Amino acid sequence: MTLIIRHKIELILNNSMKRYFDQCFGYSRYSWNQLLGMHNNDKTTSLNEQLKQFKADRQKWEYAMPSYIPTYEMQNLKAALRRKTHKANFKSKKNPKQSFYVDNSRFLKGSFSIVGKHIKFGIVLGRKCRIRKQDRWMKLTEIPAFFGEKDFRILSVTILKEVDRYYASFCIQIDYRSKTTGTNAVGIDPGVHTVMTLSDGTKYESPKTLKKLDQKAKYYQKRMSKRYIRNAKKQSKRYMKAKIKHQKTLRRKNQIKTDFMHKATTEIVKRNNYIAWEDCKSSRLMRNHKLARSIGESCWFTLKTMLEQKCQMHRATFDLVDPINAATQTCSECGHRFEGDEKLNLNDRVYICPECGLKLDRDVNAARNILKFSKRKLAGAQPSE
Repeated sequence: MTLIIRHKIELILNNSMKRYFDQCFGYSRYSWNQLLGMHNNDKTTSLNEQLKQFKADRQKWEYAMPSYIPTYEMQNLKAALRRKTHKANFKSKKNPKQSFYVDNSRFLKGSFSIVGKHIKFGIVLGRKCRIRKQDRWMKLTEIPAFFGEKDFRILSVTILKEVDRYYASFCIQIDYRSKTTGTNAVGIDPGVHTVMTLSDGTKYESPKTLKKLDQKAKYYQKRMSKRYIRNAKKQSKRYMKAKIKHQKTLRRKNQIKTDFMHKATTEIVKRNNYIAWEDCKSSRLMRNHKLARSIGESCWFTLKTMLEQKCQMHRATFDLVDPINAATQTCSECGHRFEGDEKLNLNDRVYICPECGLKLDRDVNAARNILKFSKRKLAGAQPSE
């Protein structure tokens, strides 16, 4: 089975390459803003012609930058203008995440070879770049797992910067043939109190360190608000120090959360051959302002995407269950459903059935219903039957 996956690894760079990459990030942002401004001023001219005009009017400093950056930004702008939901906006310097794209044709010869404990990796730079040839090679902090596979192809690389660290995000096409060893079927109920609850009673709760990092981020945010100067062209050093600490705290929080989600989803896929997931629309549920932050931090869409991709990799079955089936309000034993004023609230954490007397955790009962609805749908019957 051929799959396309992404793998992000931190880079080891010298100071000259760090400065050059910072200029590339700025040039990528500059190209996007210039092309978007040209399009807004003259919408009759095509973006391809505007790109030719942009390249013809290049200044001397732009020749030291990679020439493929404006072309890729033009393609991104085309895709952004086709979208109906979000408008194309100008990019800001204040965004802590900066990036630029590198195609596989821009890799230097001899790239991705293992040298000792590191992997040598190089890309094509600008024509008038003054960096020495031996300094144009980068090292990865770890050897990627896909290098052990026989059939893989690196399609592209995105160079990223998050606060003060540089990363390479690889887009890889790989022929994956492994199969999960699990034989069980499980239903998963995404929640707020617990991130995921399985039909066998297993619960995955978010790491406790996230709460401490949240408090730390709030503390630095207060310091930033006190040190912020309105209508100032340049903020003070004290403000910038607090901002960097705040961004580092958020980066650490995201890393812990991503690591937890990868470990949890991998464990579920290895143990089970059939997985049913309740396809909750978080965008609708986040209209409730009291629960919006908790639902947003639960990352239901990311968990669903991870499970779906890992089921494809390990040849397991992944099924989405419609949330209209009221898995929370239905008894998993007899099928009794609470309706009207009798519906369970969020404070009711135990499901007690008045007909069969079932007493079970609310989330476990919902996960069992999700698995039942999925199997009925697979058999061709209506889930509500």
